[in-house]
Amino acid sequence: MNFDKAYKELLNGKKIRRKEWDALVHLKMVDDNVVAFKGEYSSHYQGANILTSSGWKEVDGDGTSMIFIEAIELLKLKKSITREDWGDKFLFIDKNQLATCRPVEFEFMPTWSCLNSVDWEIMK
Repeated sequence: MNFDKAYKELLNGKKIRRKEWDALVHLKMVDDNVVAFKGEYSSHYQGANILTSSGWKEVDGDGTSMIFIEAIELLKLKKSITREDWGDKFLFIDKNQLATCRPVEFEFMPTWSCLNSVDWEIMK
């Protein structure tokens, strides 16, 4: 889609990005301002209590809440999971390790070429 259509989606609360950008770079409206985000990865370390924790759900799923043991099946299928109180942060498997990714705001302005491209998309 072109930027004009993508911008309308942005105003409707969607995250938008160009297909050629790094996978987790996107634009999002925050308090009536366009803000750029990129994903920041880190290893996920938590005590064994995580095994019995609840409130997990699949990213872009139907919103069904589950305990961590149930969510392990989603991780095996290369899906990402999140906690209800995590916002845009999510948990996934990276090189056989639990890892988290969260969006981090950064200074960024799309180039003139970006604004004229037709490879804009809505990010899930």
